[in-house]
Amino acid sequence: KKAKVVQQYEGAPRPANTPLPDHDLFRELLAYAQIGYKKGVKQTMSEIDADNILAPETLAYFKYLADNLRFEQLSDYLESHL
Repeated sequence: KKAKVVQQYEGAPRPANTPLPDHDLFRELLAYAQIGYKKGVKQTMSEIDADNILAPETLAYFKYLADNLRFEQLSDYLESHL
């Protein structure tokens, strides 16, 4: 599977350069991002944050994408790192 280039946006936090852990919450987050379900994305990110399973820089990047309704970019990132 070819990795997609993750586009950076001015002012966006930079994600940590580490693979995502193998966890169901990331697959859930991907599913919500693919359908553009903002509430599901936000709730799942809250669970990820509470479980402390993601680098803070990457979580900040995910929050930035979600807050700016960039679900396609979030999906691309998740797909290329899962």
